[in-house]
Amino acid sequence: MDTNAEHERRDWMGFHQKAFFVDMHAHPTMPASYFAPVSFLPFFPPLRYLPFFPSFRRANRRSPDDLPSSRAYRGTSLFEFRTAFPLLQAGGADVVLTNAVIPEADFLRAFLGSRRNVRLVARLPLIRNISKRYIRPSYFQSTLNMMEAIETEVAAYNDFAEEMNRTTATKRRLVEIVRSVERLKEIRAMDGAGPIALVHAVEGAHSLQGELAGKRATRYQK
Repeated sequence: MDTNAEHERRDWMGFHQKAFFVDMHAHPTMPASYFAPVSFLPFFPPLRYLPFFPSFRRANRRSPDDLPSSRAYRGTSLFEFRTAFPLLQAGGADVVLTNAVIPEADFLRAFLGSRRNVRLVARLPLIRNISKRYIRPSYFQSTLNMMEAIETEVAAYNDFAEEMNRTTATKRRLVEIVRSVERLKEIRAMDGAGPIALVHAVEGAHSLQGELAGKRATRYQK
């Protein structure tokens, strides 16, 4: 390897390790919401018990010492769960914005052809819970539901991580939903020794509902 290139590589790696790393566009709420461990039919087990079905919670339980190679994360796939908490730890993330993205009614109608098609797809077993929590309610309620989903996954992960930290040599960083600037400053002062901070954010002004959002609160609830 060229000497200058190797020097630049070492310099970049050192800068990355020392930096306070903020990821502003990672969307951890998407896998937490759409691949949550819920039952999709009364006679089927929760998704977390189906080994063939992608699960954000299962991805969060991977050991930081046994993560896939970087080659496995090339390209784009919803099922790779790049925002799984062990991967955030491995990447040195200190702050991650949750960026809740709520499906827009007009987009769904345009993508599926009609409101009738939206309703037909929403009845599919694997989509039913997504429709119930993120399509049928108002945009604002859907946003709150998505924030609740990521908070549920954070709580489940922290319980698991604390147990693993007590019983194994592998140390996992906890994850915290940060709700104030003061707390964010405290985590910043820990210089990487504190939890990974998640800060709630929304993507799209329609998440705040409002008269111009283009979707009445009761339109899709019938």
